Amino acid sequence: MEFLMSISNQENNVFFKNKQRGAAMTDQALALGVVVLSILVVLALWSPIQFAYRKIVTTMHVGEIVKQANEWKKLKPTFDNLNISTLCSESYLNETICGPAGNAVGTNPFGGNYTVGPNANPGLLNVSMSMPQDSTRVTDMADSLASGTRSRCTSRNSCSTLTVAGTTITGTY
Repeated sequence: MEFLMSISNQENNVFFKNKQRGAAMTDQALALGVVVLSILVVLALWSPIQFAYRKIVTTMHVGEIVKQANEWKKLKPTFDNLNISTLCSESYLNETICGPAGNAVGTNPFGGNYTVGPNANPGLLNVSMSMPQDSTRVTDMADSLASGTRSRCTSRNSCSTLTVAGTTITGTY
């Protein structure tokens, strides 16, 4: 009789083990579904996240360019003879902004260039940046840069110290 009970217990163990395996497979399928869903959500949100990151980095770069241009000017009366290559070659700006060629070509997060030069009023500075890889969001980027310009505008609209021409934004500082 013990022998028969032993066989019966083995059969029950095998039966319950199989049920546990099925539960484990269900758990794994559920976990895989959550992972796939998470990946799809991240992919759907990637473009806005990437643009927000690029906008923050570009705003920081422009701020650094303005700060270092003012450092270059020091006691000089104007920004005459200043350009981005001068700021790069005299080590005012780092390679992230200047690029390996030291001319800030193709170095902004949108794949565009930074340029620097005196304004029509040579005591003021113009900083330009282009956005060739994301031309549909130029106005949004211009709105972000407007508050840092000389007039401290709230948006690009009716801002006398910010201009947008095609994919290029120029601010006066």
